[in-house]
Amino acid sequence: KLQGNESTPKKVTLSEFFKGFTDHEEKRPITEPRKIKESSPFSNIKTFSPSMYNTFLNSLPFKECTHPNGLLNLTSYLPNHFNPPDLGPIVFIETGRNFNDSRGTIQLKLDVSDSLYIMTHSYKSGHELPNIKCAVLWHIFGYQDTNKIRCYLKNWNEKRKKKLRINYSDYIHDQSIYLTNEMLMELKEQQGVVAYQIYQNVGDCIFIPAGCAYQVLNLSNCIQVSTGYISPERTYQCTQLASEFRKLPKKHYQNNDLAQVQNHILFSNSQCISILENNDNKLLDFIESPQKPKKSRIIRQTTPEYDINRYSFRKRTKLDKYL
Repeated sequence: KLQGNESTPKKVTLSEFFKGFTDHEEKRPITEPRKIKESSPFSNIKTFSPSMYNTFLNSLPFKECTHPNGLLNLTSYLPNHFNPPDLGPIVFIETGRNFNDSRGTIQLKLDVSDSLYIMTHSYKSGHELPNIKCAVLWHIFGYQDTNKIRCYLKNWNEKRKKKLRINYSDYIHDQSIYLTNEMLMELKEQQGVVAYQIYQNVGDCIFIPAGCAYQVLNLSNCIQVSTGYISPERTYQCTQLASEFRKLPKKHYQNNDLAQVQNHILFSNSQCISILENNDNKLLDFIESPQKPKKSRIIRQTTPEYDINRYSFRKRTKLDKYL
């Protein structure tokens, strides 16, 4: 498994990684942050442990929205042959950090979909805050504050010494900045932005609405499970973020729409209309039908229309009222 700090990542065995993870009372706190990378097969419980995956699904709160097959989860309406996105669940196993570190467990970021984090295990690391029961410290910002945060970070970067300045593609999407306590105070004074500060412990579930920037600091050694979903209330924010990702440099790891937000909106709306009209899902029938409709009956005008991955609606049809 992969482990190590940000500057010098290295490979260690799983047993070496967990040394000091649970037996903190016998040893000194781990000074070098450790984590199992999200790309590790161990982190994907859906394939690594199907029984654990089913247990996680059964423990989800508000299953109508958060479950992969929930009625209010728009990701459940995308046909399988469209290669639905993998929004989780993912296991995060990471050690605690010092509160005064300039880096967090998760740097300031934005998710293209709604997400939730459930803490399943927590072990003392020696970095906990006195008189406060807090395994993980969260800072979550309102959607309306995103541009103000970018404005503050731009000024912050320009005020740094020339040799310390970094040419960011995007101050948030690069996921390379953690707002320290001092920076949070400056953000409040200069932009009037105040973060929601949340203390998370074992059994707590944190919901992150799409479009809300957030950052995370593990104080204890923790195991968390996270998954994504798309709620009807946040489709505007999801499409806005997908548009932002497409504008990033081509080599940027966020330069894509992994969530396929517009496809989810399209197919969920089509399903709703078919139920309200008590008809078959005409959009699916149109896509899956091997025969093309006759132009004299279907084609109405030749305005370029929406392109869905492999399937392209090159002309507007009577079906546009269902899209």
